[in-house]
Amino acid sequence: MSAETEFEDFESLLEPNFNPTQYASELLRAINNDRNANDLDIITPLKKITYEIDEVNSRTEKILKESPIKVLEQLDKRNSAKDKVSSTLKPSLDYLSMSYERLNTEILKPYESALVLQSALGKIHETSALLRNALIYLHMAAQIEASTLEVDNPESMARLTALCSQLRMNIDQNPNLNSLNIIKKFENGVLKEKRLKLASHASQALIKLCASSRTIEHNADPIKSLALTLYINSPKEFSSTLDRIALAKIQVTNQVLAKTITSVRSLKIAMDDAAASGLLLLQLQGMLESVQLENSTLLQEYLSQKKYNSITTNYWVQVANAFQKQFEISYRRGGPVGKSLQANSQFIKQSITECMQKSASDESYKEYLNIMLSSVSILDNEKR
Repeated sequence: MSAETEFEDFESLLEPNFNPTQYASELLRAINNDRNANDLDIITPLKKITYEIDEVNSRTEKILKESPIKVLEQLDKRNSAKDKVSSTLKPSLDYLSMSYERLNTEILKPYESALVLQSALGKIHETSALLRNALIYLHMAAQIEASTLEVDNPESMARLTALCSQLRMNIDQNPNLNSLNIIKKFENGVLKEKRLKLASHASQALIKLCASSRTIEHNADPIKSLALTLYINSPKEFSSTLDRIALAKIQVTNQVLAKTITSVRSLKIAMDDAAASGLLLLQLQGMLESVQLENSTLLQEYLSQKKYNSITTNYWVQVANAFQKQFEISYRRGGPVGKSLQANSQFIKQSITECMQKSASDESYKEYLNIMLSSVSILDNEKR
């Protein structure tokens, strides 16, 4: 019997990737291919498997009866080859086993133990660092809590500001501190209240010092200190306070200039006041620019939230837009007021040109001058 005849009908069983479960599943599907049947036929697949087992046994017995010598020779060859391979490879295998055991005992196991210890040491180090930073935080927090807020004492406010700044830096550099309940208690309790009070007093004092050119000129250091205090304790209040300072100047200037439309001869005095307010904001802008932060300045932090890039330029743009709107309405309406504006066009432009030179200590006034002259451009664009 040839090899092909011997293995006939058993090819699928002899494949290297033969899977008994898959074979049984395919056999069941092949026999139970009637979708209308309500019962699963298991008996037929079992009979087929039993038949195949019997067939294998039968063929095995037949081979043993027909060629017993060949079978014995093959078995003897296999055993001889097995013994030869075993005797040849055994020393090498034993040596490899011994080497691996030594490697495992002297290197791998100690290394795994060291990894566990390293992990534990890392966690201990993290805990130690967290506790150390927490102690630093609590020490500074206790100092802030014990400090009395003296509004009229710049040194007291500067000291509190420095402590609040260091405290905020500690939190920013060690965000895990926020996971400690005692830190949360301080942050949301005493310190929050202290920061709000400090920011409120700083805001009021800053607005007061920026009320006039005389006060701002002689209080540059206090103004910079107050602005920094505001920014550290409440960036939102810092931005809001600067908005209120600028808006107050814009509103007052708008009111003063609006009155000059019906009283042209008062324009020069009004423009002097407008230029003084513009110069005040320019000085404030310079002070904010001189206060350096880690990666920017106070001015840059403020303007980063705005659509404009200069407090002073925005002041003149707002003033010019409001004045232009009212000026053109009165001019086009005609009557005595419109005629007066046309008749005094040269005086109006001359007053603006002369007064705007006082709005800055350098050539930057020319930018503001062009903005203001554009507000009365109707005098050149329309002739009565």
